[in-house]
Amino acid sequence: MAKRKQRKNDAKSATTTQKRRQKTQAKPKAVEVAEPVAKSPEPTVAQPEPITLPTSLPNAATLLDELQQRCEGLRQWQRQANEDVQSRVAQIEKREGELDEAARQMEYDRTHLDLDRDALKRAQMMFEKEKGQLEQTQQALEADRLQLERSRAELNDQKQELVDLRSEMDAEWASLARVRRAHESLAAALDTDRTRVQELRLAGSPGELPAESLQHDADDTPGLSLTHAA
Repeated sequence: MAKRKQRKNDAKSATTTQKRRQKTQAKPKAVEVAEPVAKSPEPTVAQPEPITLPTSLPNAATLLDELQQRCEGLRQWQRQANEDVQSRVAQIEKREGELDEAARQMEYDRTHLDLDRDALKRAQMMFEKEKGQLEQTQQALEADRLQLERSRAELNDQKQELVDLRSEMDAEWASLARVRRAHESLAAALDTDRTRVQELRLAGSPGELPAESLQHDADDTPGLSLTHAA
């Protein structure tokens, strides 16, 4: 505001100075009559010729009309100059308002820029922190992956051992099945022998048969031994 008042005062001072100059120029110049130059003691210096006044002076009415025309022209010039000055002052005030608004907007933007910088710094710190945590997580995942691969290798080894064990068990089950079939065959042969012995007893005397006969019959039994069956 102080700058605006100073500019207005400067504009008024300039207008007043111009008015004074115009008034000074508008005044009719008086005819200057040169005074006779004093004689020099030297006889060789030439004397200037005397200035003769004009025989006819302009009329007062004519001078008054010219003066009024000049004053009217000066008033029109003054009005135009005042309008130009006022327009210029209005433009300056408008420009100052725009500059003030731009300064306020710049201050507002600077404040928000500082806030954005602070937010960016915090975001960078969070990013670095999360990056470190991610690297640690990746390292842990890599360790878990290696452990999983080792566990998988161990599991494959155990699976192969189970397959081998199953093969051995299948072989044992097959051997046990052959032994069971041999037992069943031997039991059937024994049942047949027992039935034949009973039939022989019934067909002979009612008394018991001698031990030699039973031993002979047992030796003649067509059964299979366990060793042969296996």
